[in-house]
Amino acid sequence: MNKKPLVRREFIIEDEDALKAISIVKDPAIEKSFQMFRAANLHDNCKCEIVDGELITEATACDYCKSKKSSFKAVIEKQQLTGPAMVPNKDILRIDETTGEYYNCWFSPETIVKASSLYLKNSHHTSANFDHQELYTNKVYIIESWIVEDPENDKSKALGFSDITKGTWMVTYQVDDAELWSEIKANGFTGFSIEGFFEQFDKQLKDDALLNKIYSIINSNIPDSDKENMIKTIINTI
Repeated sequence: MNKKPLVRREFIIEDEDALKAISIVKDPAIEKSFQMFRAANLHDNCKCEIVDGELITEATACDYCKSKKSSFKAVIEKQQLTGPAMVPNKDILRIDETTGEYYNCWFSPETIVKASSLYLKNSHHTSANFDHQELYTNKVYIIESWIVEDPENDKSKALGFSDITKGTWMVTYQVDDAELWSEIKANGFTGFSIEGFFEQFDKQLKDDALLNKIYSIINSNIPDSDKENMIKTIINTI
C-alpha cells in the first residue's frame, strides 16, 4: 500500500493583528536556533567572558585577561538573543485538531514580510513569553528586525548563521533582567516560535481534497481501468 505524503497547507494573514507574540522556546518548529550574545571578545581569539561584571576564564585563561582583570569590572553581557522568527517555504509539522491527521504548514516570503511589518506596527515588539505559556514579560523586547535580502552579505552571516535563506525574518531581543538572562541560559532555550491566528489558503485546501480523492482511488481494490477513468474525471474538473 502506497504511503500518502503529508499535505502541505499555506498559511496566510488576513487579520492585521493575526501575529500576537514571539515565544522563546526550547525546541523551535522552524528548526533554527538563535545566537546568545554576551560581551564582545575582550581581544582577538579571546575565550574569556564577563558574567555579572566578573571575568570568567577557562582553565587555560590567557595572561592578557589575567593582567587586565581589574579593568573589566564595568563590562557586562549584552544579554541579546538574535535569530530567525520565520523562514519562507519551510515545512512545519502540525496536527489537524478536527481530523487528528498530521500536515505541513508553510509561509510564503510575501506573508513573512507582511507579518514582520504588522508585528511592529501593532506594537507587539514587547510581547514575548516562554514556551508559549500565557505569562508574558516586558523585560524582553525587540531592538532589531529585518528581512534577509542577500544571505551572503547579510548581517546574519557576520553573526555566525551559515544557512539562512532569502526572505527569512530575523529579530534581536534585548533581555533587560540579569536573573531572566541566567534562566534562559540555564534552561535550554534555543530559538523563537511565533504565535498567532493564520488562515489556510483556500486553493491549497481544494487541491488537498482532490489529492485525497486520487490517493483513495489508487489504493482501492477496483480494476485499474476504472481507476484511470475516475482519476481522469477528477483531473478534468481542475
